[in-house]
Amino acid sequence: MWDLEDFRTIGGIIHARQLDDLAGAAVSLATLARTVKSRSTNLNVLLTRAEEIGFVGTLGAISSGLIPKDAWVINVEASKALPGVEIGGGPIIRVGDRQRTFDASAEDLLLAARDRLPKKKPVQRALMSGGTCEATAFSLHGYRATGVAIPLGNYHNMGPRNRLEPEFVAVKDLATAVDLIEIAARHARAGPVRAERLRRRVERNLRRYGPRLQASRPTIP
Repeated sequence: MWDLEDFRTIGGIIHARQLDDLAGAAVSLATLARTVKSRSTNLNVLLTRAEEIGFVGTLGAISSGLIPKDAWVINVEASKALPGVEIGGGPIIRVGDRQRTFDASAEDLLLAARDRLPKKKPVQRALMSGGTCEATAFSLHGYRATGVAIPLGNYHNMGPRNRLEPEFVAVKDLATAVDLIEIAARHARAGPVRAERLRRRVERNLRRYGPRLQASRPTIP
């Protein structure tokens, strides 16, 4: 391990030797602690090993049949902050990674949860293309998977000028991620409802402008 500080919090920023993916594990367990006594909330947490060498722990869990095929999978992790993503600007609904985009129906769960959060707890949404995460592994095996990412500074301990530096994340990004996932779990039905509401809103355009479009169509001899 690199000879870097274990843990330090300054001005709402956590600096530590390793936050990828300790941050994701912390968010997952904190969310579970909030919901464990709720009989109406079906939330489970899976912690895996050997992620950096190809999601070996995740693939083992998938092959074991441990996770029901009809489960909603939310991959929680720390991800390298990219242009357009702000550390301290809230957790990120990760729509995809470097390899592929994720499941829209699973993302609807998070989007519906985001709509329930107060404005003082912002949530970002982005294609985080800096790497590949377990949501890709799940989606390749037929799961409805999406992701929540904590924007991470000094990714893999690489600071300015390629110097070894502690990784860092914002405390409020972690806290809001817990809120977001808890709400998504408690209101799982809100995702499909949001999608249906969006579909109806889009179809109103056809009802409104469809007759005009049809009336003005060219005559093809």
